[in-house]
Amino acid sequence: MKELIFGSLTFGLIMSILTETVMFFIWSASRNEKRNLYLLYGPALLALFVLADWLVETNVEQVKRINSEIVQAVSDENAELIISHLSSSFNAKGGIDYAKASVVIRDRLNGDLVVKSKFIGSKIERKSDTEYEMRFTLYTEFASGVQIDSITSSWTFQYQKQGDVFKLNNVVNRDVFGYGPIDTFSVNPRSY
Repeated sequence: MKELIFGSLTFGLIMSILTETVMFFIWSASRNEKRNLYLLYGPALLALFVLADWLVETNVEQVKRINSEIVQAVSDENAELIISHLSSSFNAKGGIDYAKASVVIRDRLNGDLVVKSKFIGSKIERKSDTEYEMRFTLYTEFASGVQIDSITSSWTFQYQKQGDVFKLNNVVNRDVFGYGPIDTFSVNPRSY
């Protein structure tokens, strides 16, 4: 229900239009001196929906925000921020758990490896109330000491809700250079 009400302003706009329509008919039938106040109900309701939409972060908005923070943290080489978004039950291909992933992330982001990362496109899919999957394409530029200049890669991040916060539970690299997936945690871009 939270996603329906706060996921977009469409619901609020429809409710405001319906309210304003009803209030218009009441206004036209009314003959008292406060009748002009009836026409303010629709805009007031819409203002409340806009305020609530701004104040409430839905599950989808939270997953998108966390995903953006992770991508920006790669550009900023902020390994600790990425690790803070990992689930304690993180499990990636090759038996990479939270502890191993933390070590690899710190290693990869140590030493000016990434110049910039940016989204090219993304799609979010709700698996259940507590699980979301974010598929996206990422363009990454590497520093001058690396044998490759840049890559375009496709990813799937799987998020699971822990308490009130979504945590990254699994990372799947779907495609690099158009040649298929690679094991992100065992391949080092410095070695290309």
